[in-house]
Amino acid sequence: MAQSIRAMRRPKSKRVNWDTVDIGNGEKGELGEGWACDWKRLTTDFEPAKDQPSTGNTGAEVGDAPADRPNIEHCTLADARAYLQSTAQSDSRPWPSNCLVTVRVDLLNRGVPTACARIYRLPTGPKNSELRKQWLALHPKNQVKQRGPKHGLPRLPKDAPAHLVQRRLVRSLIEPPKVGEDAYPVCPSEEDLIGFVTTGNYHLGEGQGTDIGSILLERVRGDGEENRLCIVRNAGTGIGRLARWDLV
Repeated sequence: MAQSIRAMRRPKSKRVNWDTVDIGNGEKGELGEGWACDWKRLTTDFEPAKDQPSTGNTGAEVGDAPADRPNIEHCTLADARAYLQSTAQSDSRPWPSNCLVTVRVDLLNRGVPTACARIYRLPTGPKNSELRKQWLALHPKNQVKQRGPKHGLPRLPKDAPAHLVQRRLVRSLIEPPKVGEDAYPVCPSEEDLIGFVTTGNYHLGEGQGTDIGSILLERVRGDGEENRLCIVRNAGTGIGRLARWDLV
């Protein structure tokens, strides 16, 4: 609510028009309220209002009724670990469908997460298999370590031998795409949204961006390294960053 009031006090020319934000993947308009963690979009009974305009610039009503709040529960650390390690066939416990758990998210590459950033799981579904591979290629373990200058490839003289030119071409092709390039993977769609960042910053001690947030348990069920990978996109932008989440 405080963020909504601050946004309304800004001049209209300096406000972010959340309806026109390019969030990638050919989609326009921020998911939910851009200035807040819109938890209701994670609930199983959520249905976006297609006929109603977004309220991203006007803010939430002061007199929101408690009945309008999302039906979400918070899960303890012990229960979350038991749920993630179990399978749907062997687990007979009645787990709530809208259950959140607190996580720490560490960015694996560059970038600084901010509050209200959107957290996605890796793209799912057969039609997103290629996009999933593109995101996995950005993992530091899947990148070839190169020797030579730290920033970019060395320049070759104009009379360089053909084998050196070919070697440089091969090295440029195996380099992962950078942010802003056409080959950089787009963010997943809303069906892969799993949570929001509540606070984030750059960790000077570890030299990387870290944040604290909450994710929906039923959308990350399973075990394995790939299941802990996620994509963080700051609100109002269309650029995602590969990251890894851990229970806290």
